[in-house]
Amino acid sequence: MNSQRKRLYRLYDSINRTSKIYEAWSRKHGLTYVEMQLFYSLLEDDEKITQKDLCDYLEAPKTTINSIVKKYLNQQYIQLEVNPVNKKEKFISLTQEGKQYASFILPLFEIEENLMKKISDDELNQVEHILSFYADELEKELKE
Repeated sequence: MNSQRKRLYRLYDSINRTSKIYEAWSRKHGLTYVEMQLFYSLLEDDEKITQKDLCDYLEAPKTTINSIVKKYLNQQYIQLEVNPVNKKEKFISLTQEGKQYASFILPLFEIEENLMKKISDDELNQVEHILSFYADELEKELKE
């Protein structure tokens, strides 16, 4: 294996390990990774978002997001509100009970923020630039 392939493998390995750590953390709290991401997104933004927004952001199928929304709607952790601009869309937001339930994610936010403080702004900028560049170029190459 040449050095570029080894570097690529290490990059993939780090990304995959990070995802697996989040998946394990989600299971530890009784959720699937996508369920945790739903609560994470709703708690982090504290905004109303649509199911389509969630599908796009989480890169999850509509059926998966719909099932999760129904599950937590029935448990009264989330609520739906018709978008006044587009009646076909419904906004999803956390209820008070949902905010209390999702509060187990708050320590994760703190851990992530503390880890980010250990990385310089220059390093973060480089990582963001490199990963974005790689994704953009890979997308272009694979579309051709």
